[in-house]
This record gives sequence, structure tokens and C-alpha cells, in this order.
Amino acid sequence: MNLKLNYFVLTILIISYIVFMCIRPYEDDESLYILSGKAILQGKLNPFEAVYRGHYANPFQYIMGSPLAPTIYGLGYIIGGILLSRVFAMIFIFLSLILIYKLTREIHGNPMISLIFAGFSSCTSLLASDSLLDPVSLFFFILSLFVVNKGMRVFGGISAGLAVISKFFSLIPVFFILVYLLVKKRNGWKFLLGMIIVLIPFAILYNQLTMIILRFLIVKKIDVVSLESLKNVLVYLIYYLPLASTFCLLKFKNPTIKKHFIFFIPTISVLAFHLITTNYISLYRQLPFAEFTAAILAGRILIKTDKKILSLILGIVVILNLYTSSVFVFYYPSYNSVEDKLGDVNGRILALNPHAFILSKGWDIYATEDNVFSYHFFDYKLDPSTCDIESNMEDYETALKDKFFDYAVISSYSPPEYSRYVQIENLVRKYYCPYFKQNKPNGIDIYKKCDR
Repeated sequence: MNLKLNYFVLTILIISYIVFMCIRPYEDDESLYILSGKAILQGKLNPFEAVYRGHYANPFQYIMGSPLAPTIYGLGYIIGGILLSRVFAMIFIFLSLILIYKLTREIHGNPMISLIFAGFSSCTSLLASDSLLDPVSLFFFILSLFVVNKGMRVFGGISAGLAVISKFFSLIPVFFILVYLLVKKRNGWKFLLGMIIVLIPFAILYNQLTMIILRFLIVKKIDVVSLESLKNVLVYLIYYLPLASTFCLLKFKNPTIKKHFIFFIPTISVLAFHLITTNYISLYRQLPFAEFTAAILAGRILIKTDKKILSLILGIVVILNLYTSSVFVFYYPSYNSVEDKLGDVNGRILALNPHAFILSKGWDIYATEDNVFSYHFFDYKLDPSTCDIESNMEDYETALKDKFFDYAVISSYSPPEYSRYVQIENLVRKYYCPYFKQNKPNGIDIYKKCDR
């Protein structure tokens, strides 16, 4: 009976992922990865000169990860469009869930509980429907824990290294797992050796990364953590905080957690990172690194829970998280619904999510430099060397007053936390004339220059 339930849960997960995959708006980063992978496969972008291209004149353009995931997604796009690219992302998430299923069984837990906590997390639902770096990195990260749990430290380190070069954020949980293995004298040096096997060749191939990262660290402005930013990250953590992670934090002194502490390390390190740095913009992408391993422990801790209570808990998890991810989709600005209106939008364009705009237009990635200008890195003097930090609002107002752009594509509605978007969109409405308006939460409005 349990086996049938597990298959049923997996089937429902796949169906929900496919639904989100079809209705999700184009993410700007997703579009960037697809365009970069496509350019690499077409020989237009050398993967050893640039990991892939970033926002216009953005210093992060070289430090986002290896070309592994973008190339996979680019291949999917060339063969079958954006939906096939997203299928590849879903496959990596699905494989990660299979590993969670196996790990939960190995520690004598209930795999169905773990599958529901991890698979129905709103963060996971969004990742499974987007061609982002995270599904690939997350898979290698869970695979690392899977083989480490079997005593294969070197292979665990190799997989951890692949996770790190796929998305640098995964270095946070990987580092603390390495420390744990070294402190506990559990052949941590073998795990480190495996990581070195992957990371050293990567560092050699991308030797330019060293100077770029150092330059970024030197010029990075260090802000004092304000009460407002701390409040924002706490609100986002409460809103997105996966329930399995919450449950395990409440059960911190449970003997199961002490016995399998290695699975709890990612939960602590990832959540602590966001609280310390007050970074919440890409929170939903990074929380699964905490949630997936917490789900394994939840499956073990809840194994003796009364079935009626357990069914109620899991039902609430499914409904709450599907609702949360649906809200995110409903409010995210979508180029999908205006692709037929973009044909005449040419020339110089100020674009909300510029790479999603380029993907919708079917343009090459290099159009970013020639035609499409970003909300974050625009300089009226067109000097990329001056765009290491976000541009001043005065730059946008001057450019819009002078009718520098031929068109501006903006969101119909921006939530208050994206204050920068709101300010720029107000300037667009002040100086430009409407060309097409959708007037809905996730809509895209198009404005053109006029004699206003």
C-alpha cells in the first residue's frame, strides 16, 4: 500500500510540475541561461572566455557558475523550445526526489512524508518549472550526500564539486558538510580530495575568475544591516520557509537529528546565511538546499505519528505550498502573454527582465549590448566600465526625458518591495506614451516615445 501511495505522490508531483511549467512566465535569469547555452552550442560564445553573459555591463557576468546547466538548457531550447528546456530542469528535480526517497528508506524513515515535504515545497515547484542553475546544482548536492551516506567519500566530494561549479551558492552547505566530516574524523580528507579533482581544473579553465571576484570584493559596498532589511528577510523566510525545515528546527534535540546530523547541516547553514546577509531576492531558489535534507529527517521523525494527524499535516503542506507557488506565478511579470505584440518593438528598448524580452523576440544574446538596456545597469554615457553598481535614478530620468529609448516595456503592477522598478515605471509613464497596456498583476505594458 505504501509503495502505491509513493507512486501516487510522484505522479501528482509530475502533473503539478508540468502545469507550472506551461504557465510560468519567462524568468530573466532563465532566459539568460538558455540564450547563453544556445550561443555556446552554436559556436557564438566561447565557454572558456566567459562562463556566460550577465546583465548589461554587470560585473556578475563571469561569476554565476559553469556552462554545464546553460548548455543543457540551450540544447533543450534548440530541439524543442523553452518547454523542453524546462523538462530538463524538472528531470533534475525529479532525480533529486528519487535520491531523497532512497535516503529516507536507508535511515528507516517514511519516504512518502519526505517526498511530500520536499516535492510539494513551493520553492521546489518553482524550480521544477524553470531552466535555472539550481535544479542541476541541487541534484549533484543531494547525490553527494547519497554517496557519502554509503561511505564513498571521494565520489561524494566529486559530486559536491559539480554542485559548487553549477551554482556557487552550494559552496555554503558543502563547506559545512566538509567541516563536519573533518571534525568527526569521517574521512573528510577523501571528500576534500574529490572536490579538488573538480574545482582545480575549473579554476584553471576559468583563471580570469580570480581577478574578477577579487575586484568585485574590493569595490563591493558593505552596508550596515538595517532593521528594515532584517525585517524583510524574516518576512520572506516566514513566507517561504519550508515546513520540513521548520519542523526539524523545532525538533533540534530529537535523537534522530543527532544520529543523522549530516542531513541537518544544510538546513542550518542555508537559513543562517540568509538571516546573516539579509538576502531575500532569490530566496526561493536557495531554500531547497535546506528543505531537501530536512525532508529526509522529517520522514524519519514523523514515522510514528498518528495517521490522522499525519494526513492533516501533509494535506496542509500540499495546499499551502501549491497556493504559495501559484501566487508567485500570478504576480510575476510575463512576456508570454504579449509575444504577438512585440514584433514592432524595435530600436533602443528599456526592458523589465531584458533577457526574457530577448528570448521572447527570438533575438541573439548579444542584442543585450546593442538594443536592450537593463533596469539595473544602464549608463546614459554608454560606458560599460561605469556600470559596476546599480545606476542612479537620475540616469534613467535624463534618458527618458531626452527620449533616448524608442520603447520601454514595464510591468503592469510591481509589488512595493521592488521599489526600484516602481520608480522607473513611474518615470516611463510620465515621459512616454502607452502603446499596449494589459492592466493585470503579471502583465507587461509597452510604452513608446512621443511628444509628451
